[in-house]
Amino acid sequence: MKIVDVGLCLSSSLAYHHRLAGLVQVALDEAPSRAPMIFGSCNAAAYDMEATTWSTAFTSLGDRPIASAACASGLHALWLAATRLAYDLEEVIVVAADILSPASHANFEALRVLDDEPAPWQPTSRGFQEGEAGVVLRLRRGSGVVGPVLGQDLAALVKLVGGDVSFAIGQGTGPVAIDEQELAALPPNTPVTTALVKCGHTIGASGLLSVALGALVRGELDPTGRDALNATYERALHLLSIPPAIAIDGRPIGLPSNLRGDVLVTCRALGGACAVVRLGDGEIRQQSRWVEPQKPPPLRLPLLRQIAALPRPERLPDVILVRLDAPLVPPDDARIGTRLLPSVVLEITPGFLSQLLARTWGFEGPALTLVGGSDAEWVPTLAAIRHVHGEVLVLHVHERDFEWGT
Repeated sequence: MKIVDVGLCLSSSLAYHHRLAGLVQVALDEAPSRAPMIFGSCNAAAYDMEATTWSTAFTSLGDRPIASAACASGLHALWLAATRLAYDLEEVIVVAADILSPASHANFEALRVLDDEPAPWQPTSRGFQEGEAGVVLRLRRGSGVVGPVLGQDLAALVKLVGGDVSFAIGQGTGPVAIDEQELAALPPNTPVTTALVKCGHTIGASGLLSVALGALVRGELDPTGRDALNATYERALHLLSIPPAIAIDGRPIGLPSNLRGDVLVTCRALGGACAVVRLGDGEIRQQSRWVEPQKPPPLRLPLLRQIAALPRPERLPDVILVRLDAPLVPPDDARIGTRLLPSVVLEITPGFLSQLLARTWGFEGPALTLVGGSDAEWVPTLAAIRHVHGEVLVLHVHERDFEWGT
């Protein structure tokens, strides 16, 4: 898979209800193509948690399945794009977008992960500031991007695409215990940087933003051919050039002097989805496996309790795929005042479903949640995953019930 063009939009002055479409359109204008598009988003255009608003949020991105995996949404969309390139497409556009909204702000407040003074990989790290972004990558068949590999164990995924890298682009979202786990998964002493300091946490777009910026500063694209790319190249250097520091494990923080070597992009989403991309050469075929199952957490949504009780299949699938007709709606008793309970914030995040199955079954491998989309859009998506990756277990979740099988 080769990146041939990049489009970025990191903020919008449009009114709220038009902001997501505006971010995406500006990014698409920077990387024009008529190729098919694949989308990733954590919350899409959800303004609040009112049932109708929340359940229809993803329809603003069109009648297509949207990859949703919290912070890893963009990298799950990139996985789908790589799959389609390996199956039936010569070129594809992958898009990731999320916006600042009262709903996402309230959810992060409930989880107590916001901080006005973020300090990535420092002992004082308590959380992050929010941001918004629309990111577009135009991709063709070829070399230059290895992965993504998806799973629930960041350290295991890093080993899959391991080897010498010049630097890593991580998240550094904190709190400090999360930062420690992220650093422990990275190759020792490898410099690490993040777009979080300059851009805020762009949620579902954050992983794809890191891939785009890493490709630009590495020289994956030739920035001399277009004035727009020259500007984007300088912009990428600025966004990843954070004040130099030493991380809590002793490694340097900030861009190194060598920007031409291979780059590692990692993502560890709050709900447990992990993803790793290597910008450089090499090949990797991820092998799914059974690991030790985990006891499901206490669940407030009855439908999730039923899903968590499903028996582990006797046959190991290569991919777990959750088809969610629309985001699950929080129950009436899920609030203290106007604020959602922290556990319910996670339960209604679409990507929680695939991670719930992966944990309770002890499945280590690609587990994705796709939201919405017509049957006509689903057919080529599912056909591509089966052809490229093997056996797919599909959990189709409706408003109040579900069906599952291979």
